[in-house]
Amino acid sequence: MLSRASNSLRSERVLKCSDGMKLAAVQWKRNQPSTENATISRRILCLHGWLDNAASFNLLSPHLTQHWDGDVVALDLPGHGHSSHRSQDGPMLHLSDSTFYVAEATKQLGWWNKNSGSDDDDLPLTVLGHSMGAGVAVLFAATYPELVHSLVLLEGAAPFIPRPSKDHLFLDELRNSCDQRIRQNPMLYPQNRNPTVFPTLEVAVQARMDFVSKYSPGKQYISREAATEIVTRGTALQDGGGSSVTFRHDPRLQWPSLRQFSQEQVKELLWTGVACPTYLIQTKDGWPIDPETQRTIEDMQTLKKHSWLDRGSHHFHADPSCLEELVGHLKDIF
Repeated sequence: MLSRASNSLRSERVLKCSDGMKLAAVQWKRNQPSTENATISRRILCLHGWLDNAASFNLLSPHLTQHWDGDVVALDLPGHGHSSHRSQDGPMLHLSDSTFYVAEATKQLGWWNKNSGSDDDDLPLTVLGHSMGAGVAVLFAATYPELVHSLVLLEGAAPFIPRPSKDHLFLDELRNSCDQRIRQNPMLYPQNRNPTVFPTLEVAVQARMDFVSKYSPGKQYISREAATEIVTRGTALQDGGGSSVTFRHDPRLQWPSLRQFSQEQVKELLWTGVACPTYLIQTKDGWPIDPETQRTIEDMQTLKKHSWLDRGSHHFHADPSCLEELVGHLKDIF
């Protein structure tokens, strides 16, 4: 089993967007020369999954800096981790909105500057997305093909689970989303909030593990190590001292979506929108994907390699028992 890499410098970043939102990020840089030759210099942008945050890449990111020169930046998407929440009078975040914030983040990082004369401006950008973050990565790569050199998708590729365009469930879900918004909008205001309080961080970690095993489809689980990294960044201490914590994510992230992508839209994104080499890594105990969507993903013209891990579940990238195998797959990719 690979141990935690220790030759990387970790720093917190805050990126200010043009609409006033602030995106938190974790940046990793190599602290000393690698003991092995790096194959290529590149920038790597990591996008996390639903209700996760940048800490889901805490285990993997230092190894990325060991093997590939360049910065590794893991974002907290809006409403997650330490990033801003949308305004109280606004709707929940949609994937298309996340595309905008990823574009803003890359610009604020200086990764759009192509004319300053610096050699760093020509470093290729790899976007590495997990689950929901993989869907955002696909949308961003299709929207800004000139910026993205390659895509690495972990446990996902399509934006959420697409619906057939004539599926009658669309109206049911639209009504459900509106009803949920009417009921819970008042809870967004501080005077009305009544969040679940966990007596210790360890209890919150166990709650996250239980949530994954009980409510996720298939045979999914999350290791305690992975849950601890995500929950530590994703919680805040209660006022007044003590060890009690609450989750800090925007509660609207758990509302039903007002906007679903159809199979036709997903096919357009994957077949004609994405222009860069794409690599997909899944595990058999991960998130189940319906056969039609799986075929759509595997029929991508830009899909260069599709790998399966022998172990792990949906959060395998944050699981120490899967790290060595995952890094081996990434070495083969690059």
